[in-house]
Amino acid sequence: RVKVLEALAAGKAVVASPRAIEGIGVQAGEHLLVADGNEETAAAIVTLLEAPELRSRLGASARAWAKVI
Repeated sequence: RVKVLEALAAGKAVVASPRAIEGIGVQAGEHLLVADGNEETAAAIVTLLEAPELRSRLGASARAWAKVI
């Protein structure tokens, strides 16, 4: 979970498993993408690679969330 928190605080677009974000208080689709399993994770990464505006929005939202906590 520390790595997820560090990436969020750095304003990076994050793909994480449901278990990795348990108890953190972030919202899927608002602060990061959540994927369960290899295929979902790969698909989420491809989505981020193909959508720079989504990467930027998630990163900015994650950074703003991290500043508040």
